[in-house]
Amino acid sequence: MSNKKTPISVIPRNAQDEHISKGSYVQRSFLSLRDINNKDNKGLGPSLLSAERPVSSNQLSRISLPQFRLDTSARIKKWEELEDFNLEELRDGFFDARFSKAERVSTDEDEVTDTENLGRGIFQLWEHGYSHGLGVFKEVFTEFKKNYVPICKFFIAYFVALVICVDHRSGRWLGHKYRYFLPIAVVIHHPVRTIGFQLEMFFSSVLGGALAMGWSSLAWYLSVVKKPTKLHPGGIFFASLTLALVLSNWLKELFQRTWYCVLTFNIAIIFLHDVSLRQSKQNLEWKLYWDFGMSYLFGMILSLVVCILFWPQTGNAEVLDQFIASTSSIRQLLQALTNRETRQDGERLSFLQKKMVDSLNVDLSERYRDFANQFTISRLEKERLINLRNSLTKLATPLRILPLNSKLLEGIDFESFYEELKRQKSSKLGDLPTSKNVTESSTPMSHPGSASYTKKNGLSLSSGSMSNQFHIELLKSTFSKRIVSLVFEMIEVMENLETVLKTLKNLKIGQTEKDELDNLLDHSFGKLRRKLYHLDKTYKEFVKSDFFSQELLSDEDSVDIFLFLRYIRNTARTMLEVVDCCNELSKVSHWRIRPPSYPLSRALVRLPLQSAYDDGASHVLHYFETKRDVDQAFEELYNVYTSRHKYTKKGTYLAPRAVDHNDFNFHTTQNPWRYKLWKFSTLLVGREMKWTLKVWFVVVFLSLPGWIPDSHRWYQRYQCFWGPLSFYILGNRVFSGGLNIAFFRMACGLVGIFWGWAANQSRHFGSPYVICTFGGLLVIPCALNFLVYKRTKSSLAALMCFSVIVLEPYSKGKSSLSTARIWKNTWVTGLSFVVGIAVSVCINWVVWSFKARTELRISFASLIGHIGQSYQSVTDRYLYRDSRDDPTEITLALSHIREARLAQSLKAIEELSLEAKAEPKLISKFSYSKYQRLLNICEFLSQKNVEARVSGSLFEALNEDFDNETTRALLSLRRDSVSSVIFNFYILSNCFRSKNKIPKYLPNPAISRKRLFDLISQFEMRKKFRTQDVDSRRPPLGKDLSTEKLKEQSEESFQDYEKLHWVEVHGIAFARAFTDITEATLTLVNCAKEILGEDSF
Repeated sequence: MSNKKTPISVIPRNAQDEHISKGSYVQRSFLSLRDINNKDNKGLGPSLLSAERPVSSNQLSRISLPQFRLDTSARIKKWEELEDFNLEELRDGFFDARFSKAERVSTDEDEVTDTENLGRGIFQLWEHGYSHGLGVFKEVFTEFKKNYVPICKFFIAYFVALVICVDHRSGRWLGHKYRYFLPIAVVIHHPVRTIGFQLEMFFSSVLGGALAMGWSSLAWYLSVVKKPTKLHPGGIFFASLTLALVLSNWLKELFQRTWYCVLTFNIAIIFLHDVSLRQSKQNLEWKLYWDFGMSYLFGMILSLVVCILFWPQTGNAEVLDQFIASTSSIRQLLQALTNRETRQDGERLSFLQKKMVDSLNVDLSERYRDFANQFTISRLEKERLINLRNSLTKLATPLRILPLNSKLLEGIDFESFYEELKRQKSSKLGDLPTSKNVTESSTPMSHPGSASYTKKNGLSLSSGSMSNQFHIELLKSTFSKRIVSLVFEMIEVMENLETVLKTLKNLKIGQTEKDELDNLLDHSFGKLRRKLYHLDKTYKEFVKSDFFSQELLSDEDSVDIFLFLRYIRNTARTMLEVVDCCNELSKVSHWRIRPPSYPLSRALVRLPLQSAYDDGASHVLHYFETKRDVDQAFEELYNVYTSRHKYTKKGTYLAPRAVDHNDFNFHTTQNPWRYKLWKFSTLLVGREMKWTLKVWFVVVFLSLPGWIPDSHRWYQRYQCFWGPLSFYILGNRVFSGGLNIAFFRMACGLVGIFWGWAANQSRHFGSPYVICTFGGLLVIPCALNFLVYKRTKSSLAALMCFSVIVLEPYSKGKSSLSTARIWKNTWVTGLSFVVGIAVSVCINWVVWSFKARTELRISFASLIGHIGQSYQSVTDRYLYRDSRDDPTEITLALSHIREARLAQSLKAIEELSLEAKAEPKLISKFSYSKYQRLLNICEFLSQKNVEARVSGSLFEALNEDFDNETTRALLSLRRDSVSSVIFNFYILSNCFRSKNKIPKYLPNPAISRKRLFDLISQFEMRKKFRTQDVDSRRPPLGKDLSTEKLKEQSEESFQDYEKLHWVEVHGIAFARAFTDITEATLTLVNCAKEILGEDSF
């Protein structure tokens, strides 16, 4: 491998060291660290070329502050390094693990129950309850006003269905005494969806219903075709129901997209197998197929009509709303940075920063997937919409790692800045937006090195003022005005983007409006580019001044200011791309019908967001979907070869490939069917099949009375088949609620039963007006609970119980509307509902139960492994990359994908932890606070990985070494430093996966990194002494050197010097980020020990 071009600060490699490959461990051994102190100083000193950039005595090294932190931690925690007997690992694939004495893990107390209310008096409790109830009422009223459109759609569909059913002529034609399937179908297929998915749902449900009716017809025919089957028709129904239910439900659990088809199929199967038992062909009631089919079909048609006619959702406004929310989150963060009140509130800034990351990486991604996963009627062109989404995600990266505690904007009067910008804006309405010659202020900015600048800002150049505060004031006086002006312009650009996106939601946009949007974005683009140009100009002037020196990097505050400056500038540059992408999107906007463009393999296992809520366990479903996507993405990213170097063997290109843990067929056998057979067999015994068997057992058990000759008459007369039907409709495999959820669902069911009895029992016994009034009063709170608070199953239970209880005696005529008949039908059918509702919750607590706590532990295994993989990627492709192997465009793109996927995983695990917190703690204890701390540490590690990746793209540690001897000496310690962290991640990940205790002794990465810093400090001290010695022997520069020549040389070296400055800044940031990761790894180990325990040996 060829040597990398030597930078200014590094001397050329000697001929004898040309075989050293930086960053590549191809050598069997390296310079022994024990021989360094015995080696003379020859070769450690700099040459004249390397001394061109002198090191100030006041300048701190890039590792000084992280080294000081590790030294302090070592003293406080009293790390005593275990004896290594002076042995050193020199083999490939191994590293020296540094161990310290095991720390004592502090056992945290369990969550403390709030006992504050126990000592309150009755009056205080009443006052507290009144204020709390008033607050809840205000919140509900606010949510109702905010979501009145979907609530009205839900109300209209159900109320119309109820009106159709209470009319005897239409009700008798649709379904007679089974007409209640019309409002039940409306609730299940409610119209609060996009038109595209409503159509898809309608056709898939029609297909499922048709298949179920055909299957049931065959079962009916077989049950009476021969004498043996006539004698035992229940056996035929049992076998038919078993085959249909097991196959269809297993298919639904494997492919979520088939949910509505299978749901309708199994509702029809259970109903038609339980509703009638006959022993002869003449007694078969084939009209039941009409009663069920027409009522259910018209319910779906009614929902489809309401969806299309009332406030239709085409998919265009929904995805644009999320884009607007994402741009708004960026604007809110920028506004908080330039607000005096929120600027000092670190928690508020961190919250807005996290909100922005979640909005861009999670919410925007989810909404776009919904948009691409269904038929839509939209103005948006797919490719340009993807470009806008990707540019917004890219824009979030520098803002995500922005140092919020930077002192650049401290003590600034933002209101005066804002008023000045408004005056400038009003006085420059006629200026060209892209002009770079127009300044923002009539008063030119003083040169940072001029006397007027120093006098104006009250800065003294005396020796006593050259301190941390002087540097901060210097940087603030130089850059604060420009950076505030740039941030204000970025806020205005975000507001203009929101205006454009809101306009694209309109039904009709004329050419004049398009031209106005085009001019608005062009004007924003020009102004932002001009502000960016002025900031760059100010920085270049500052670099050329006498104040610019390496002493500015002597403390963390100055480094944070430079990083703040750099990241805001990068955000502004990316914002130009965002404006350009938005402009292109608006130019080609016109209405078009877009078919689904999501990959079929992923579309089959994904439901739209509202349908996931309807299923009753949206957070858990979202977790499983996210986990599947993240695992697949990380597996593929780990096997992508992104190096610039190509390896060939006999003319064939070889791409190194890591072990794919999902594709054992690639490594273990040549027979492709063996792996496929193994994969299919795992599906047959997986959690999907286990849940299917549980559902089959409960449905068959509750259906048995309808197949027995002695009980089938009363079972069918009082419609007790609603026991298995309600269980199937309300059941969910990944439900993880506690007793409060069970009680609430049961309470809603009882309210529906009581409300239905009251509607029939009211004064006139079955008055259609009373029934519709009662139904309208019930559906409004149910719709609010269903659509706003996402308690879908409880609302469905209430409306389903009400519909059946109120319409079942009403459909039989006046003979069934007496007090006794109404009560008899109510309590028997209601008891079936109670049994079905109770079993739908309790089934998740028995055999093969789903436990969110168990899944949470497994999820942390994957999360920690992915963080370790990201850390390894940053180390391999950025920090210690090979010579001439800088990160490529695809490397950067894959890094963005990895960071976005990791953010999605963190969000999904956070939602899963809330589900685990709500689970009943019947056997084992679950400490939510410990898992929350663990999640916070993982989020911190992910954040620091992003910081290290961004800084690593501009900083390469091996290029900053003094010479090849230094590189050779540090390779082993660098290997040990990063390998210790990766090893810890690997051990913790496997312990969480296998539920094993954490080993008592794990490599201490802080000690390895401290040893690395100590040796680097030795080399830097020797370099410093040698540099001073060379300066003392260097002849002075001649006084006859012309000013023009000096200026020419200065201009030639300016760009290199500026680049070296940012290399120093990012080098400090990188060292700080990796040190943070090292310390956080130790905290992660201790937190994992608190959860899993520690081995005693």
